[in-house]
Amino acid sequence: MKPVDALVPGRSNLDEILGSLGAPLDVWEGPRGEVVLAYGGLDSAGWNLDVTIYVSNDMGPSFSYTDVAARTRGVVLILDRDLVLRLARRGFLADLRAQTE
Repeated sequence: MKPVDALVPGRSNLDEILGSLGAPLDVWEGPRGEVVLAYGGLDSAGWNLDVTIYVSNDMGPSFSYTDVAARTRGVVLILDRDLVLRLARRGFLADLRAQTE
């Protein structure tokens, strides 16, 4: 079982969360004053393509494309004003942040 799966909404508090998971990647305030903690890691299964076309010996336009699958996935933990876990959500951290701001 992953450490985050052992956390219980309505019972697990900030001390237990930090003791189990360590420091979060990010922390912000939710729309109703909640504390939101973000944990995650980079999905490195994506790919990258770089192209350079030389038009002279020292000049050439270039572009780069990074696969969108190479995004940070994780979990956000939403704590109430008493710093007790209310909800955990999994997914892409950028999407989860947009949903909880």
